[in-house]
Amino acid sequence: MDQKFRLLIELGAGEFEHAQTYLIEYLESTRCMLKSWIASEIMQDAGLYHLAYDINATDSKLFDEARRKQVAAIVGAKAESIIYHYCACDWGGFLTHTSQEQEPIFYDRYTARHFKIDSELVHNLCELKAAIEINRVLHHPSSIQKNSERLKILFGQIQEQLSAPAQRKINQVLSDN
Repeated sequence: MDQKFRLLIELGAGEFEHAQTYLIEYLESTRCMLKSWIASEIMQDAGLYHLAYDINATDSKLFDEARRKQVAAIVGAKAESIIYHYCACDWGGFLTHTSQEQEPIFYDRYTARHFKIDSELVHNLCELKAAIEINRVLHHPSSIQKNSERLKILFGQIQEQLSAPAQRKINQVLSDN
């Protein structure tokens, strides 16, 4: 197991303390997908640790500034920012604006704030979202038929933000099913 991953478990980030082998394999395969898309090491770390601020976490202190600094000390400030924004994102509102605006409005569901984000973060969030969604389908192939329309809509909304390797993988997975 990766040293950064062990430190996040010790920190108690998200649901990692309850991680089962499947979860570790899933997170690693998300990282590997991003690596196959020639994503930066920062993005690969974001893929591996994208559940650091798990949606189902009940500890409200999980999202305070001190915790974010601790996570950033482990994975780096840029990867932590991507991870935080991925987990905090109100995807419904964000996706609506992503396909319509150069600088979409980001809806932070933890703080109830909304603000514009730069194009690099938009790209990183969309690329991470694509990797996670495709990875889920690959881990649960039977779900592709049930989620096919939703995925086509999602990928249509973020297509302009995705790298060419990500678009090729999406097209391959969706056309295979």
